Amino acid sequence: MTESHTLGQVIATRVLTVDDDPGLEIVISLGQPRKADTEQGDYVCPYQVTGVGSAKVRYAVGMDTLQAIQFAIEMIGADVSSINRKLGGKLSWLEPGYKDLGLPQ
Repeated sequence: MTESHTLGQVIATRVLTVDDDPGLEIVISLGQPRKADTEQGDYVCPYQVTGVGSAKVRYAVGMDTLQAIQFAIEMIGADVSSINRKLGGKLSWLEPGYKDLGLPQ
């Protein structure tokens, strides 16, 4: 599968903050799913996590657009959990100290 490394149209975002560094924001962006360049007719859903680490656009693949979104959210959850561990569990959502990031872990 040869996908261009672009996020495309963003359909959802979430901003996380770091408790002891209020100026640092981790921004999660979910791109619109699109038909994959495969013979199987799969779909890809691009996503990107910026603010810390690599800002590389990644993809989840599903049999339809809903499955591609579901898998992307699961992958985002894993990526953010890893980032949160590296930051000592200091990521918050909605307000400082709110530790439920609203993502699968």
